[in-house]
Amino acid sequence: MASLACQSAIPPYTVNVPPRVVDVRPPRSVAFVRGDVPLDGARSAIERAIPAEVTGSRRMNVLALHDVDVSWHLARHPVALRAERDGLVLEIAILGEVGLQGEGVRCHANDAGVVFRVATSPTLRPGGELALDHLQWKPELRGTLQCGLFPVPVGALGDAIVEPLAGALAKGVEQIRIPMGPALEAALVALRTPRSLELGDKGGEACLDLDPAQFVLSPVGGAGGEMTLKIGVDVAPRVTLDPCPAPSARGSTHEGAALVRVQPLRDEFAVALAVAVPYTELEALVAPQLVGHHFGDGSNTVTIDGFEAGDASGHVLARLPIRGVLTGMLYLWGTPVIAQEGSRWILRVPDLHVALESESFFSRLVLVVLQFKNGGLEAMMRNLVKLDVTDRVAKAQASLSGKRTLTSGPPAVGLMTELTRVQPGEVSSQQGMLLVEPVVTGKASIEIGP
Repeated sequence: MASLACQSAIPPYTVNVPPRVVDVRPPRSVAFVRGDVPLDGARSAIERAIPAEVTGSRRMNVLALHDVDVSWHLARHPVALRAERDGLVLEIAILGEVGLQGEGVRCHANDAGVVFRVATSPTLRPGGELALDHLQWKPELRGTLQCGLFPVPVGALGDAIVEPLAGALAKGVEQIRIPMGPALEAALVALRTPRSLELGDKGGEACLDLDPAQFVLSPVGGAGGEMTLKIGVDVAPRVTLDPCPAPSARGSTHEGAALVRVQPLRDEFAVALAVAVPYTELEALVAPQLVGHHFGDGSNTVTIDGFEAGDASGHVLARLPIRGVLTGMLYLWGTPVIAQEGSRWILRVPDLHVALESESFFSRLVLVVLQFKNGGLEAMMRNLVKLDVTDRVAKAQASLSGKRTLTSGPPAVGLMTELTRVQPGEVSSQQGMLLVEPVVTGKASIEIGP
């Protein structure tokens, strides 16, 4: 209910301003991406880092024997590598000939040496290289030395063989870098390109602009021969329900940023999308229902001659030229909200305020009288200023749904999503447009091929 004492001041506003969709972005969030990476690349890198043959000797005391020479000529066997829940486990067997000579004793073994079992946590470096960190070496000496009439287990040699081998192996494996960076960087470049998408049974086209900043890596795990990389992409998606504009020559705003950062990730993502609704669309919907409408009764009647919509410092504003008992410009404004009505999502402005440009006491008095008649101006406008955004939310959801080829490569980049639900999210007013931010929840994977 209005009163003479507290007529609302008209807030700063803009109308007839073209929307700048290019400046619209929702808050940044992480879209979940998961891929199973074969271990062949890691296994090959480990084998390249370890010498194929190891030869050495050492003088030492063994059991009751003093100053005997221990020698070995060992060969590296194929590396066994498997993924477990918390990382990778690899076994490196270095076996061959081991000999012992001194004090009239000669011992020999043909299939002896050391088997190293190593647990490690693979991590991605900021530049996109896969490294093997936090190595935990567990050596096991194998084989038996035949010393004439009595055998001597190779374990009796203690650390004579283990120490030099473990040091060389650790240094080699710790320096391993599997260069995934070029593929990841190429994928980011592909994802940064806005894509016009056919919406199928939803009709029309949409332009999906993900604006990825970097990859986000969660701790690496897996099972058996597949290493699971739980990776997210830091995005701020914008959906324009039209074909994409011509590509801009402007470079990426994220150039120079780290390619990867590390943080825990959940199995699902929740991503806000930015969907712009130009105020011209609201005008086209409401104006035919208002222009020419008479409000009031008898001699206290006004006629609405036009309707313009715009932004008033984050609120929806309507500007209406009127004539009759009052002549001038009438303003109504309020906060946009989205509510579910049945199966539809409706944008409304429930808290409308009303004011005139005129400072005349008589004009304000007449306005107050009119507000009491026929349910009031605010009630009439609340019923008319509404917009069904259900189809827009559905199209925004469709723009992320299913399997899409983003680029044929090289490398080929595909996006596969399984969406579980969508909510209309927040709505706000900006110059020239209303901004709807539906929130889409689900799972996704990015396929990076040759």
